[in-house]
Amino acid sequence: MNENPGRSVAVLAGSVAMLLFLTAGTQNPAPRLPAPAPQLSEPAPLLLEPARPLSEQAPPVPELDPPVKITAGGEPIAVEIGHAAPFVWDLDRDGRKDLLVGQFGRGATSGRCRVYLNRGTDAEPRFDSFTFLQAAGQDASMEPG
Repeated sequence: MNENPGRSVAVLAGSVAMLLFLTAGTQNPAPRLPAPAPQLSEPAPLLLEPARPLSEQAPPVPELDPPVKITAGGEPIAVEIGHAAPFVWDLDRDGRKDLLVGQFGRGATSGRCRVYLNRGTDAEPRFDSFTFLQAAGQDASMEPG
């Protein structure tokens, strides 16, 4: 039996203190308990909006100006065959936007591009006659398909 029980407690307490001192700077500190989660007083209500008709959900349709016929030399531009595919671009780099019109369809004159050079301004373009887009001194063309 232990003759001095107080000494045993002191040695034990000293060992625990030494153990805590030695482990305080190690990579694996003693685990900490997570903080208690906050308590909410009442659950937040779920707010639902009533369903709207699809017509109200779609983005607004843009309003376009009425169509106009573009003329060259005083006559409305119309391609000889197929469908027209217009494109505006400053082809000759003079600062004015020119009109290019693709001519699609079947036949000898299809797959070409008409070039109408702008002789006016961008605000008030004026087009005269056209020439076909050229490549290597010949009318450029592309087979359909």
